[in-house]
This record gives sequence, C-alpha cells and structure tokens, in this order.
Amino acid sequence: MTTGANPPLFTVRVTVPAPDRARVHVGGEIDMDSGPRIEELTAHQIAAGRTRVELDLAAVDFMDSSGIHMLLRLRRSAMAAGGRLDLVAAGPRVVRLLEVTGLTGILPVPRRMVPALDAGTGLPTGSYTWNLQTDSWWWSPETYRILGLAPDSVRPSTRLMLSLRHPDDTAAGGSASGADAGDPAESPGPRTFAGGDVDGEPFTSRHRLLLADGTTRTVAVVGEVTLDAAGEPVQMTGFFVDVTDD
Repeated sequence: MTTGANPPLFTVRVTVPAPDRARVHVGGEIDMDSGPRIEELTAHQIAAGRTRVELDLAAVDFMDSSGIHMLLRLRRSAMAAGGRLDLVAAGPRVVRLLEVTGLTGILPVPRRMVPALDAGTGLPTGSYTWNLQTDSWWWSPETYRILGLAPDSVRPSTRLMLSLRHPDDTAAGGSASGADAGDPAESPGPRTFAGGDVDGEPFTSRHRLLLADGTTRTVAVVGEVTLDAAGEPVQMTGFFVDVTDD
C-alpha cells in the first residue's frame, strides 16, 4: 500500500477501453528499474490480443534514455503483433525528451491531451480513472495530494469529489443531478467534470476546490471518455493538474 511518507518511485496499471486496446498508465519515474515492469505488463496485454497499446505518461515526472529505448521496444512489439503504440498523454518532461531525441516523428506528441501543461513545467499532476458503470475511481498518489489528502487515506468516490467543489461555484452553477443535491441513489455523469457534453474526444475543464484545511485550489481536469458501441460513456481516464498558481 502506498503511504504518504514513502511514495513509490513509479506506478503502473492497465485499463482496457476496448477488446483490442490496452491503456498503460505510468506515473513517477521511468528508468532501468521501472522499465522492465512496464514492458512486462505491456507484453502480457499484447499476448492477450490487445495489440493497440496506448501509453498514458501524463504523470511521469522523470524519464531517462532507458525509457526512450523502452518506448521503441514496445512500439516494435506492438507492430510485430499487427498493432500499434500511441501516446495518448504526456507531460512536459517526456515531451522535451522526445523532441530532443528527434523521436516525435514516430512517436507523435499528443499535445491535444496536455493543454493544461503547455504553458509551463513542474505543475503537480496526478492520474485518475473513473469507471462509469460501477461508479468507482482510481487515483494516483499525486492526485490524493492535489486534493489535500494523504495517499490511500480515503476511498476515492464521486461523492468525495463533489464535496470538494467550492461552495460559491456550486451555488452559481446550480444542481445538475440528484447526487449534486445529496441524493446517494444517483451519480452525476462525466459532463459534471468535463464541463460539457462528452463525445469521446479529449477535454479540459477547470474547477475551484475548497480543501478540508480551508485552502482554495484550482485544478484542471484533463481526460477522455470512452464510449461503448451504443455511444454511451463507460469510462473516463485522464489527470488532474494543480494550476492554482498558473
């Protein structure tokens, strides 16, 4: 279990947006120690037939040359299986390294997924996944910290997210759902956090939060909503960026 005193140097997990797609979410550091674990998880997904590999590196705050070699090996493995490797999110440190090494030609930088980070560097960034079918969340350790919480100190939930919204903004925006009004039987849809209708394209929205200690914080929510065959949203994945001082 992650603790606030001893956070891991890296985190990695896999979500499956579609039968042939695997999204690998990495946070922290990519180096000679973490690279093999990332490759192992990705190879397992490719062997299972999920040959379209999507890398979410939004929460990566360090990557050395071994990480570049890892990306190239993953790309070769996916292509050998008849698939592809795509970067769906990347922070400024990863973007700079790809640009310096001249690899943006074969690993295009997904700038439309990182608009909140284009203006500067060093912004605290945390990853999240929201399963809309089960209304369950996953937060990276940095997401907890952005929200003023110790990692793993509470269970992530939609109700907790809504409780952190600044009351002035809530009053101005009104109540859009039963959950907004405190009805535990209902949960708001992704448009509550996306700031508008969702259509499967990446989005960015800003929200003002009032943390438990009285601190006001502005957070950019960047993400993408996965739709099922009927066009209904089933999952939202992306990251929170603390832009309070931006």
